[in-house]
Formats: sequence, structure tokens, C-alpha cells
Amino acid sequence: MKTTLPIPSVLAIALVLASPLLAASISAPPPPHAAPVSGAPTHEFRLGIALLEAESGEGGWEKLSEDGVAVIRAVPGAEMRYRVRFPEPGFYFVHMRSHYAVGMKNAEGVVLETHSTNDTHLLVGGARLYGSDLTTRPEGMRCHSATLRWWQLPKGPGGHTPVAIKEKPVQAYIPAAGVYEVLLRYRSPGLVIDKLAFTRDGANPPDTLAETKASK
Repeated sequence: MKTTLPIPSVLAIALVLASPLLAASISAPPPPHAAPVSGAPTHEFRLGIALLEAESGEGGWEKLSEDGVAVIRAVPGAEMRYRVRFPEPGFYFVHMRSHYAVGMKNAEGVVLETHSTNDTHLLVGGARLYGSDLTTRPEGMRCHSATLRWWQLPKGPGGHTPVAIKEKPVQAYIPAAGVYEVLLRYRSPGLVIDKLAFTRDGANPPDTLAETKASK
């Protein structure tokens, strides 16, 4: 006896068989993707967060203290490097606790606008971050405060961040579990960073992790 499956059943089976391919195509954003590095990590995930003290990195940004909080300040031509062990592949939200410079002057003695001192290049595994559309590749991150607070905003590509992603969180894509280098590269003068963080849920780290006066 010949049995004919109803059309809905055929479609369901086809979808089940195709689901791995669909999942792979949805989960992997456009390349280039981050590449792991050899060597021991300097930072690990604990309780769902990788928290990086900015001054713990290797590089030439200026290290200083603001009201008892250790921070770094951007230096032209200099970088800061960190190595983070990511426990699993996928997207990770990127957080930056920072502030722009106020009253900073250029070589001609002209006071710079705050939007000229509020961003940095940021790469993970040698690759750019992803905007909220998971396609656009910002060059880094920016902040909009005169005092330290957490930010997740993209900067770029180019001089003007596209409107579609401008006010939405950036993410890093990790193709496989492993150790990846996080690189800060100079983009604007005067930017101050206290911490970087990576999470899976997108929520900013709690203030108690920020070493503010209120949390001490």
C-alpha cells in the first residue's frame, strides 16, 4: 500500500533537514572573522562576564588616576592589548566604561569639541566589531559623557556612524572558543577608559564592578 504524506508533513521534514544549514547561515555574520592567538589569556569569563581593567593591558596609552580610579588615556600612535579567553562561539556584547575630554586643546591652542575626543578603534581577534544589523562593521566605539560610565555605542565606519546602528549596541563575533586579542588603537585625543567588558546578555556590568566612589 502506497502512503502519501500530507504536504504540511513534507514541509516539516524538509525544514528539519535544512535547519542546520539555516542556523549556520544565520549565526555566522559576514567575514572577516576574529582569529585566535596563542599564549595564555590575561582575562577570563567569570559569572558570565569578562571584565578588563584598562590599565592592565600592554601598550603605550597613558596610565593615570582619576579620583582614585586607575584609568588610561589615549596617546597618538599608541595601542593597548589584552588577551581574553572566550568560552564558546557566538556574539558577545562589548562595553566600554569611559569619558571624553573636556577643555582639551589642539596644537594651535584651540579647544576641541567633545565629539572629537570621544572614540577609539577597537578590534577583537584582528577583526572589527559588528553593528546591530550584524553586517555593518564599525571601526570602534564611542562615548558621550564627561564622567566615567558604561557605553556600548559604535563608531564608524568612516567619520559618521550610520543612523541605523548609531544608537544601538556593538557586538563581537567569536567563531570558536579560544583566546583572542582585544586591541585598542588611538583614534581621538583625550579619550579616557576605565574598563572594557564582554557579556552575552547585553546588560551593562553592575556599578559595583566599576570601582566608582559610590561602590567602594
